[in-house]
Amino acid sequence: VYNTTFEHNYETIMMVSQENAEREKKHLQTLVAMRVDGIIISISQSTHDPQLFQWIRQLGIPLLFVDRRPEPPLPGFSSVLVADREGAFMAVEQAIRIGYRKLGFVGGNPTVNIGKNRFLGFEDALAKHAIPVNHEWVVQAGYGKEDGYQGLMQLYRNRPLPEFVLAATYPVALGIYEAAKTLGIRIPDDIDVICFGDSDVGRFLSPAISVVRQPTHELGSKAAQMLLDFITAPEVREEQDVILPTELVLR
Repeated sequence: VYNTTFEHNYETIMMVSQENAEREKKHLQTLVAMRVDGIIISISQSTHDPQLFQWIRQLGIPLLFVDRRPEPPLPGFSSVLVADREGAFMAVEQAIRIGYRKLGFVGGNPTVNIGKNRFLGFEDALAKHAIPVNHEWVVQAGYGKEDGYQGLMQLYRNRPLPEFVLAATYPVALGIYEAAKTLGIRIPDDIDVICFGDSDVGRFLSPAISVVRQPTHELGSKAAQMLLDFITAPEVREEQDVILPTELVLR
């Protein structure tokens, strides 16, 4: 985002909500008070009220969702997303192909698109291979490390454990790794993990984790370019949904 906006003589102001909807609301109010030209937002896991976004649009400030948006989608707003459902399907089908039949899902929630669509991809893969969903192995909580930690703890309490878990995000996977260490569970011998999203340190985890890699650079640059187009040509602010592909990286 920064590089694209800087090339067009715009400055970027970054604000971090830390998954807190009230903090997100205050950040947006501050940006409006600063009279910014446009806003790119990846909503928090606890965002539920769309009225603030409608208010910003009524003020004439273009607002674009990137990666995360409310579920169901708000009409009239554009977004740049990744193929969450397809990426999750790809990861789970890979697990099925190598022999896993007891499959679980940890993280996410259905009020945000990535939680809803990644779980749908999980369900799609199981349905294709006629494997029923065991809801004892599904923990839809959130997107952070603590959510992953508590998710594996819940699976452990609900034993037997699944053979494989799809983690909704990379931080969720970190929490699963930490909980596994606490419980003395071996990855991948006792439970295998693939996560959605990557990190530079992911390959250095022990064992290294396989991931559904998101095109993060393209997400930012495409979102910035779309927002710049909305700013410079407000008369053609047509609703657009751009979906970028993902890649399964096996380690």
